[in-house]
Amino acid sequence: MTKEEHWAEVVVAGRGITRLCHFTAFENLESIISSRAIKSRATLQSTGAHFVFNDPGRYDSHPELVSFTIEYPNVYMIEKLNNNLKVAREWVVLCVDPLQLGRPGVLFSRFNASHHDSELVPGIDGFMRLFSDEPNSLGHPRSKLFPPSVPTDLQAEALIPDPIPISAVLAIVTPSATLTGRVQQLLTARDVDLPVHINPRFLDKTWITRNLFQGNTVHLPNM
Repeated sequence: MTKEEHWAEVVVAGRGITRLCHFTAFENLESIISSRAIKSRATLQSTGAHFVFNDPGRYDSHPELVSFTIEYPNVYMIEKLNNNLKVAREWVVLCVDPLQLGRPGVLFSRFNASHHDSELVPGIDGFMRLFSDEPNSLGHPRSKLFPPSVPTDLQAEALIPDPIPISAVLAIVTPSATLTGRVQQLLTARDVDLPVHINPRFLDKTWITRNLFQGNTVHLPNM
């Protein structure tokens, strides 16, 4: 085990972090499953792969890295996209092994990485800043009720070099039984064995934020 992997193992266990979250449009899932990896925008564009991007401008200036939030999907961004898109988009959340945080080249941002005040910091120093008492992007200090696994700003990000192998994916979460069926059909067709969980609240900003600010956590099976 490398020094980088060791710190991640210690802090992940100490804080009770169970997953990283990467939300994407369902129509991107076939590419991810077929290539057996989550790939960065830079890689996808260089290969000419068809992909729907959440952030058209990629304002964090790191298209070679893949964005993840810790423990919960970026429900603020999901709500914003849902409100702004002219055509409704079906979302899925890929839950990934949190030990990916210890890989070389990972950068951490206390806010959404595209935020104008965001600073990207590597290693354990960057990681620990995510849980500081400094105000979040809304100007609020860390809630005393927040579980230790949850960053002070719910849009805080880990930017991880690609590829993230499908073997690091713990489960896929969908908001409906109908979409779950389509995801399972895709997995079966590509001979990939992954748990698929139905949990519409996992993508619901109001429900997630209310529970976290009350000190509650949202559990998923086998995590």
